[in-house]
Amino acid sequence: MNECKLICYAKQDVDYTQFGFRKNEKEWAYWYNNTKRMYFNTKDYRVYFNCMTTQVLKVFYDLSVAGAIRFEEYKSEHRMFLSDEEYKAIQEMRKANERW
Repeated sequence: MNECKLICYAKQDVDYTQFGFRKNEKEWAYWYNNTKRMYFNTKDYRVYFNCMTTQVLKVFYDLSVAGAIRFEEYKSEHRMFLSDEEYKAIQEMRKANERW
């Protein structure tokens, strides 16, 4: 099975206040019931979700219909949260492999 993974990006030249978003210095955020539900920073415009609800899905649908978002194929990458000890151990293993 060939699975296609996508990333959602917001377009930069859109007034997101018309969709209920609020902007601060670094991001646009959609708040519902005092919880930030959907947001993207003004650096890369990658869309993130928190606690999906039908209301948020409706806003996402409206963004899509208006052409305010786009999708790109997800390139494989790995993200991990490491302790300092784990990070140092990985760096040491990499250095050891470079010597060979």
